[in-house]
Amino acid sequence: MFYKGLVALSACVFLSGCSLDMADKLKDYQGSDVAYIRVDNSGQPTALRIQKLIPTGNCIRLDKPYGMTASLAVVGIKTSYSKTVPGIAPVSANYAKRGYLEYAIKSEEKYKIWWTFHEQSQYGIDLSRTWSSTFNAEKGHTYEIGTLGNDIDITDITTGEKTKSISFDECPYTVSMLGEKKYN
Repeated sequence: MFYKGLVALSACVFLSGCSLDMADKLKDYQGSDVAYIRVDNSGQPTALRIQKLIPTGNCIRLDKPYGMTASLAVVGIKTSYSKTVPGIAPVSANYAKRGYLEYAIKSEEKYKIWWTFHEQSQYGIDLSRTWSSTFNAEKGHTYEIGTLGNDIDITDITTGEKTKSISFDECPYTVSMLGEKKYN
């Protein structure tokens, strides 16, 4: 009986798979002009990313993307569920029973939060879709970030209001063979 259970469990693990996020993880900002983010790490279907928006003339360049959620999930179970930082506001009722990771980021900067669903048709057509939102991080404020459906949901819990996404024109770029953006 034990072996039948072990075989059934092994089959479930192999059939349901795992996910691995190879992106560099966001490091906590150490300066005094700090804002905080709390990222939902419980039911995310894929990894959330953050990028700083860098104004360049009449357009915006995107800094390197950093991962904000767990690097490994086996059968949907994540390897890390919590990370806290000192100085962040208390957890809101919406996040009280969730796994989350907290980070300190530089304030008075604009950030893009995004995730991508990768899909390819049997004919090699790329059907991937990306959902994103942007916000301006204010000094001392705490933001809770997760998904609502597929959309990115960012709430400034210091004010209790949802953030408004900022539209921007990205500078022209080309994509290298390794998938990296090279701005013109």
